[in-house]
Amino acid sequence: MVTLTRDHVRAAGPQGPRQKAFKTALAEVRTGVVSDDTVRFFQGLARPLPRNVVPAQLFARKKDVETANEARLNQLTGSSTEYLAHDSMSNFDEYEFVKFIESTTAPKSLSLKLHSQVVFLKGDNNKGEFVKPGTHGVIVGLADKAKWEQVKGAADKEDPKRAFTTTVGTGVKDGGIKWPVVKCYSPGNRVVYAWVMKAEWRLETGKDRFMERLQVPLRLCWASSIHSVQGRTLNAVQVDLSKVFECGQAYVALSRVADPDQLQILNFRPSQIRGQADHKVLDFYRLHTGV
Repeated sequence: MVTLTRDHVRAAGPQGPRQKAFKTALAEVRTGVVSDDTVRFFQGLARPLPRNVVPAQLFARKKDVETANEARLNQLTGSSTEYLAHDSMSNFDEYEFVKFIESTTAPKSLSLKLHSQVVFLKGDNNKGEFVKPGTHGVIVGLADKAKWEQVKGAADKEDPKRAFTTTVGTGVKDGGIKWPVVKCYSPGNRVVYAWVMKAEWRLETGKDRFMERLQVPLRLCWASSIHSVQGRTLNAVQVDLSKVFECGQAYVALSRVADPDQLQILNFRPSQIRGQADHKVLDFYRLHTGV
């Protein structure tokens, strides 16, 4: 489901000629009434982005996201390490358990390589001081407890004011397991090294009645679902619109960048836009813009 806020109305990027044309085109997509000029504008964005630009890939469907991320993982050299989730439940039926597992967003199997791009599903153990859900980072190594202590020592020597270390999750009793070390950045552009162990997703509704998944709280994130990037501004985007399936999806995807020169659109068709705007969306914008 696409969620609208006042920010969608107020958002305004740079006002150069192409940015103005982009803003006009987005306004038409928002209402579902697109002109021939807008169709030509978006069709012109099918060209590849410059080779030095690495865009976030956006898809409408989860399966396409997983396929794209797996392909990017396979392009990396070196061996992969797999982390399997541990699931358990008591006094819930299978249907309830499946719905709970889907709500966790934690994968059943997580394969990682050095240099994998990942997103955190949970914050750090310092109440999210350095890492919050949605933070992006890169796998820079694997470490057991002894190795992690060395990493912490090296980070402290590097620059205590700029490099921080933190942990995510609680791990398991076996201290010999090598967990991912992720390099990311906190607000203020501070370097953070996070040691990411298994974390808990748990629903408990009474004595001996619970559902639980334990898994490393990371996901590959070269590609993301359109739904998951709502409200975010991205540096560069490649979006595949071939399988958009609900009102507002195309608008959310196309409006993630402020500069159309940082946007590549695959499989754009006017029929995906024309007449597809939800009447609630139109009422929302009329209310807040007076249009």
